Amino acid sequence: MNRNTFLTLGLLAVFVLSACTPSAPASPPTPTIAAEPAAPAPESAPEAEAPVVAPAPEADAPVVEEEPPAEAPVIVVTPRGNDLEATDPSTVNLASGKPQLIEFFAFW
Repeated sequence: MNRNTFLTLGLLAVFVLSACTPSAPASPPTPTIAAEPAAPAPESAPEAEAPVVAPAPEADAPVVEEEPPAEAPVIVVTPRGNDLEATDPSTVNLASGKPQLIEFFAFW
């Protein structure tokens, strides 16, 4: 046998084996956290931290509430305009050998 035959048989075997493998799981497995205790930290006296105080708002400043911008209605452009009309199916010849434009819609 020559080299091309071995290459072909090898690729065929790879494809068959890859087709027989199970599919990948839908979600990756969640990692588990080991219950081992962390190395003990050296004990030291806790340092006193200064409390953080938020500044009070000024009484003279007006309170402005931001409103989310109103979304503009989305305009859907159709090739035939806004006046969609149903076509009589008996007048359409799909087997004419020419390209056909077919639109599906529903009156809701």
